Amino acid sequence: MPRDRSSRNELTDRKDQQTEDMRELRDKLEKKAEDLATVRRLLEELDLDGGTAEGAAEIEESVDRAERVTEEVFDQDDHALDQVHADAGGYQSELKERKETSESNLGRISDVTAPLETQETIDQVREGKEAALRDVDFLQDLLQRAMDALEESENVQKDLRDMRASGG
Repeated sequence: MPRDRSSRNELTDRKDQQTEDMRELRDKLEKKAEDLATVRRLLEELDLDGGTAEGAAEIEESVDRAERVTEEVFDQDDHALDQVHADAGGYQSELKERKETSESNLGRISDVTAPLETQETIDQVREGKEAALRDVDFLQDLLQRAMDALEESENVQKDLRDMRASGG
């Protein structure tokens, strides 16, 4: 059960920051994957039969190093994106707990409303019920947007991993 009472703006800001972090890391991964494909194409397109043996060996070694360093940097960004995904999954769990708490409160408010007889009291409790409904709706919407952002990011990451593995 969530222990803090975060505001809607704070919860939205957290989701927006995670979405932005995912987008930035995906963009970095995409650039690394494109660089990797370019380096691999270069290696295939080089004609190392001309020039000297030393020159050809140095060129081939340099391009191989470029491929390895690009793969290493890709792996670092890929790992960072995995961490953001894990954090986003934890955030989704938190949102689900908050939504369940709000739904539970809504049920409690509804249960209390029936035996009430004073109209002014009923009106005030109804306002609480409407506030609980707004919270449930807000949390459901935020949860859905967080889930959509995570799913999109994971799909792009998978495609980029496939691109890396296939050689471009």
